[in-house]
Amino acid sequence: MGTQSYTVLSCGSNGSYQLGQNNNEDTNILKPCLFQIPTNDDESQPPQFQTTIPYKPVKIVCGGNHTGVLFANGDLYMCGQNNKYQQFSSNTGKPHAETPINATLSPSETHNSVPVFQIVSAFAGKVKDAIAGWEFTVVVTTSDEIYACGYGPNGELGSGKHQFDCTRKESENFKESGTANDDNGNGTARFVKIEGINNQSGVKSIKASIHSVVVLFNDGQLWCWGNNKKGQLIDNPDKDRALKILWEPRRICEFDDDCEVVDFGLGRDFSVFVVKESKESKDSEFLKFVFKGKDNFQIGEILKLLNARTESPINHNPTTSTCDITLVCPNFESCESMWSSTHILYRTQDNDMKIKSIGNDSHGQLFPQNNKEFYKSDRSHVVL
Repeated sequence: MGTQSYTVLSCGSNGSYQLGQNNNEDTNILKPCLFQIPTNDDESQPPQFQTTIPYKPVKIVCGGNHTGVLFANGDLYMCGQNNKYQQFSSNTGKPHAETPINATLSPSETHNSVPVFQIVSAFAGKVKDAIAGWEFTVVVTTSDEIYACGYGPNGELGSGKHQFDCTRKESENFKESGTANDDNGNGTARFVKIEGINNQSGVKSIKASIHSVVVLFNDGQLWCWGNNKKGQLIDNPDKDRALKILWEPRRICEFDDDCEVVDFGLGRDFSVFVVKESKESKDSEFLKFVFKGKDNFQIGEILKLLNARTESPINHNPTTSTCDITLVCPNFESCESMWSSTHILYRTQDNDMKIKSIGNDSHGQLFPQNNKEFYKSDRSHVVL
């Protein structure tokens, strides 16, 4: 049996080269992404470009105009916009002349962008998980340390009010390594380590909206930082200005101790938390979906249409921007939210995977009821 290889395909908006195809042309056709493979510091060897990778892709993260692919060996490759150090370094990644794609890019065209996927060398082989927001990226290492990079005027970097811009060097907390643009495309690295989280149980899950981050730890604790202007992270009934932006990590303490948060999804101005009402209960069919934040598209209200228990009507608390509903949801798999919609993935009795989508469908972003496939779709570009 030969060595297995993988191809990543992409389509959609591409003005900042976020599709990793060595051009900035929008496309509605799925095409292979191009990866620049490190040359092990051998400066005599030109960079290698290929459309196949020997490691399995395990996660795709889509920011505003930058994209990352995490592989099973712990490598994170990124492309697209990098004007705010969204990719952990100052690299602009001009492709080598021997790239197999027939496109010649001038330095001015790639000044703020990386047109093909290149490895984040600062964390090569060490990335356990990764997320991306509008102009920032966060990684969790295999030792459960959390690092952020990019631009976060709404607290997205989780490192204090004066620590929101990786293009500025005033703070001692910004870590730097590497040298300016070598043959592997590695620029000067700049990122910040997230401090202040009092939890040693290990990261179970991390997700981001365009301006917020939530981390679920193995012991069930939830921590968050970023934009909280609509109460999408923690309750703010008194409209306290100090709680509208969470500049540093805060624990979410609004769920009962005997509850278990099994998953969550973050939209632009809202969050949906999926809660098992008792940690000890073996009955996984009944789950509470807790909606927090601004409900422009009646996501909280529509939740009650998803096989709701008649004896458990929707509960709405206008002072805390929270509503919840308990649903019959057997074989729940995961919950994902986009800019203005939420998607619930579950298995049928025939073991098929299905999605129920709620929210804004003005651009056809909600799944048909008979859809059996799942892919990662954020904002305006898609990677399979």
